[in-house]
Amino acid sequence: VAKTTTEPGALYYEFTINGDEVYCREAYTGADAVLAHLTNVGAELDKMLALATLARLEVHGPSGELEKLKGPLGQLNPRWFVYECGVKR
Repeated sequence: VAKTTTEPGALYYEFTINGDEVYCREAYTGADAVLAHLTNVGAELDKMLALATLARLEVHGPSGELEKLKGPLGQLNPRWFVYECGVKR
């Protein structure tokens, strides 16, 4: 979490826990910010994946941004969700 606070493209980054299940929720300004995050925390992510089973990864965003991530994130087998509409404040 400390490393992510320095990332200008990170909108939020948080962990919640339910028993032995850990949930990470994060949002970025776009695909380039996601890729910068992966570079920044790559070593920590590798350690986490060695210790825990990744139950599910969802990636949400505009189709053009998702396309930029399909190669770099493909080995994690995410579910891709194309943004359609919403409310922003």
